[in-house]
Amino acid sequence: MSTRQRIQDRPELVRNTLIHLEDTEIKLYTEIGKIRYDSNRKKNVKDTAAKRDKNDPYKFDIIGVAGELALYKMIGEYPHGVMDVGIRSMERGTDKGDLLLDGLTVDVKTTDHVNGRLLAVSNKCLGVIDLFALVVKLSDNNFMIRGFYPCHMLIKEENFNRADGKLFRPCYNVGQEELMDYEEVVKKLQPLKKSA
Repeated sequence: MSTRQRIQDRPELVRNTLIHLEDTEIKLYTEIGKIRYDSNRKKNVKDTAAKRDKNDPYKFDIIGVAGELALYKMIGEYPHGVMDVGIRSMERGTDKGDLLLDGLTVDVKTTDHVNGRLLAVSNKCLGVIDLFALVVKLSDNNFMIRGFYPCHMLIKEENFNRADGKLFRPCYNVGQEELMDYEEVVKKLQPLKKSA
């Protein structure tokens, strides 16, 4: 399938798209998030660049699953990979992204901060992940796709920092103003796919 055809098939994947999840989907993402957290901690997989909430250690994993579920629902391929509760760690080479979309590997990042940044802890995503999607949790039921960003553009030395002290530890990050519609990201990937 040509890149142009892929873009025409994805008009819904634009910045600031609202996605509504039903109450049964809230229960689903909550349970899977808890299972993922427990599974990862048993295997000593480290936490992310953000500081965990001591009152709710499951929070990051739950909203992570929620963001994946929301994006899967948006593209009509839900819930394939959301049900995966195996070990996922970019550092260990066991994270191969969250979904395959038009032949591209997408890693979904989710935050509950309205102005949250797109984060990647490791440069090991290069060659594995094609692009990132940032989803913001607005409420238990409502999520917004804030945009997409190519992995090769995120993993650059100038993007490795603590975002002026906003982050717990340094990582690769960009603000939401840098994110793009899916169509724009695919165009940024074209030269890379041809040379690969």
